[in-house]
Amino acid sequence: MFRISIIVPCYNHALFLRQRMDSILNQTFNNFEIILLDDFSTDGSWEILKEFEYHPKVSHCIRNKSNSGSPFRQWKKGIDLAQNEWIWIAESDDFSDLNFLKNILKFIKDKDVGFLYCQSNDVDFNGRIIENRIHWTDDFKPNIWTDNWVIPGKYFIEKYLCYKNVIPNASACLFRKSLVKKQFWDVILNFSFCGDWYLWILILKDVNIGFLSLSNNYFRNHSSVSRNHNDLSKKRKRIYEEYLILIFIKSNFQLNNSTFLSLQKKWFSLFSFLDIFSKNELFNLNIYKNRFLLILNFTKFKIGRLVGKFSQNRS
Repeated sequence: MFRISIIVPCYNHALFLRQRMDSILNQTFNNFEIILLDDFSTDGSWEILKEFEYHPKVSHCIRNKSNSGSPFRQWKKGIDLAQNEWIWIAESDDFSDLNFLKNILKFIKDKDVGFLYCQSNDVDFNGRIIENRIHWTDDFKPNIWTDNWVIPGKYFIEKYLCYKNVIPNASACLFRKSLVKKQFWDVILNFSFCGDWYLWILILKDVNIGFLSLSNNYFRNHSSVSRNHNDLSKKRKRIYEEYLILIFIKSNFQLNNSTFLSLQKKWFSLFSFLDIFSKNELFNLNIYKNRFLLILNFTKFKIGRLVGKFSQNRS
């Protein structure tokens, strides 16, 4: 018998909370507990969560005394509190099909998997479908996400997850609590944007992953989500985190070197020559095994760009 712990981490999502809670409480599979966590919201989210505090399915309804500064601290708190083996992190600005749990559990009933997820629809602020996430993986040939499948997690990392986060929304996922080791958080809690990608890699290296092609998850696209940040410092921070993940993959799995170099160039493009001599923490390269080589590559990249611009201007 499957038992689910549903974690709802919330920060300033008052406008979306009731739709999220409706899509959980009306699931056609209902063997679950709900853990409600508010990260010191300032928009009335906590007052809405309090309305559900005494619902028989709600095992915890907790508000932080101050903002934690990281969504992944809330994930850890929820997973630590969870009483069941299967975890669903139901982000408070997303929502799901009422058959999400039923369909995804039916799919894995007789399969040896530790992690599974379904296809998602991107929706706008008002919940209207923008597009299907199948397009997020169009750059893979073939696009295996058109079908259902179960494959080894290590293969999935080296073939797909090393290129980009092809599991873009936690709300579409279920995974076993026992796979989340205490030591994982020592690294993940240092991330602001890409902690989910890192966690998926750590979980998947020793288990099978399953995918359900039904689009039973609705991934909200609005101005506050991290993928829409246009601030340069946040762009740098995100690329830096992606870079750390690729370094980890490169050290532990088979990684195509072109993937690493492509992200390195993307990262370099967000910095100036002067940044390399500054105390900017995002250009603190002490974590790399060969600092000199990285600085050399950065310099070559910048010179190459200048030469390219000069040649273009002359022509």
